[in-house]
Amino acid sequence: MYRRLESELPALCEEAADVYFGRDWRLGRPKFTIIPRNTETKIGAVVEQNASVILLRLFSDALEDKECSRKELLNRINMLNRYVARLDQDDKYLFIVKFCRSALQKLDGDEFHLLVKDMRYKYARAIRMLGRYAESITEFQSLLSDQNTVERTASIYVNLAFFAPALG
Repeated sequence: MYRRLESELPALCEEAADVYFGRDWRLGRPKFTIIPRNTETKIGAVVEQNASVILLRLFSDALEDKECSRKELLNRINMLNRYVARLDQDDKYLFIVKFCRSALQKLDGDEFHLLVKDMRYKYARAIRMLGRYAESITEFQSLLSDQNTVERTASIYVNLAFFAPALG
């Protein structure tokens, strides 16, 4: 029974993604309409957690699948990035931190550098917003060691400047 369920899990996860993100998620165009925005309800948190689990599972399945094309993998990474951007728009910093900690562990290569860097930036900012200053400073400094656009570098320095009053 368990082995059968395990073999069906990727297909079941894709069906759940159809419900949560619309059928176009496979083309890199997810819709986040089922996920409530700016709500503090328990159902909103449950839906957010379910969406996170589905996205992380889709990404993990793509990494493990030898037949997964680079384009399909890129679509899934793009979905992760768009989801983090959506959380960031709604100021859901704790969800960003939890989600990114899981996702970024698997995204340590340079292949998808721009998308990963964008997620790392939002992760560092979310940590700052939660008051974890030392951890956030470390992450921002790590981002500065990479090559960045002028806008991203400026944003990193602005975020680092916010630490001055907090650290005394």
